[in-house]
Amino acid sequence: MAPEDEQSYEQFVKAFRSYCLMRRQLTVFQAKSKDAIRDGRYSDAEYCVAWIESLEVSAADHRESMLEAFGELEVDAQAEIVCLLKTAVNRRHQV
Repeated sequence: MAPEDEQSYEQFVKAFRSYCLMRRQLTVFQAKSKDAIRDGRYSDAEYCVAWIESLEVSAADHRESMLEAFGELEVDAQAEIVCLLKTAVNRRHQV
C-alpha cells in the first residue's frame, strides 16, 4: 500500500472509531436518562438529555468526517472495508 493510501486508511479508521464511540456514548446516555426519569432523578435526567442533544448535534459532523475519509480511499480499500463491516454485522446477528 502506498504511503498516501495508508494515510487515507488511517484517517478513515480514526473517523470510524470516533463515530462508533459517539454512537456508544449516545446509547449510554439514552439508557441513563430513562433510568433517571424512572427513578425520579430529574436533575440527572436533564444532565443526560443535555449530553444526548450535544451528541446528536455532533453526529452529523462525525458521519461527514467518516464518509469524507472513506471517499478518499482507493476502490479496493473501500470494498475491503465494506466486506469486513458486513462480516462483522453478520457475526453480531448470529450471536
